[in-house]
Amino acid sequence: MKLDQFLEKRKLTLSSSTEDACKEGIERMRISKDPHHSDRHVYGLLDELDMFLDNEESKIDFSVLIPAICWHDVWKSTRKQSTNIPFFVFEQLYDGHGSVKLFKKYAKESSLTKDHAENITYCIAKHSQISHWVNMQNVFLLRTVEAKIMRDIDELDRWSLACFNHLKQSYLGDGKKLNPKLIPVAKWWFFNIIQKAKDTRFYFNYSKNEFLKRKKLFVKEIYKVWDDRYTYVDNTKANKKYLEDSRMQKHL
Repeated sequence: MKLDQFLEKRKLTLSSSTEDACKEGIERMRISKDPHHSDRHVYGLLDELDMFLDNEESKIDFSVLIPAICWHDVWKSTRKQSTNIPFFVFEQLYDGHGSVKLFKKYAKESSLTKDHAENITYCIAKHSQISHWVNMQNVFLLRTVEAKIMRDIDELDRWSLACFNHLKQSYLGDGKKLNPKLIPVAKWWFFNIIQKAKDTRFYFNYSKNEFLKRKKLFVKEIYKVWDDRYTYVDNTKANKKYLEDSRMQKHL
């Protein structure tokens, strides 16, 4: 859902400075080097927020949440997907800080007030996945409802079929073969993120229930790609051995 469509549907009006900030974030995401963190991700989060609002009642400052949605992954959009596992993990942990630095630079030159910019900054900074990965929500508590919603809808979009199909098309569509260097990252991602994901990483009941439904569908789609591995993955000797030795089904 595009920004103007969301605002019109929800009968929301943003100040000119807030709307300008949103458009700037979306434009930076539009020219992303990382297929997973493009303007599609922003629009995906607006879809997720729309569904969230249909199922949860919260008092929300949209002038904070919506700009945060538009800017939260701007840093990642400046980089290609890492093929090195340590760097991949670093990127997941640093992206909130990286995007905050870029947003602060923009905010200084904009007409956003200091307090408004700081509230947006907090929401961007706290979307990092570290507490999700180690299941430590009670340690890494978030103080604002906007940050909690941001965290939930960002995670839900990762589990959406729209996101999965976008990534499949980006990396495997039109006869493409998966870059062999990405295989170790994909393997690590499956066993450490997908397999271990729990509903405890979410704050709201709607998010928890939606995640449980989506995980089953998401994993089914992974297996479809896996079953077509010789179409999707470069069939080098090393890759073939990895694919034949990895029995993902038994790890569920």
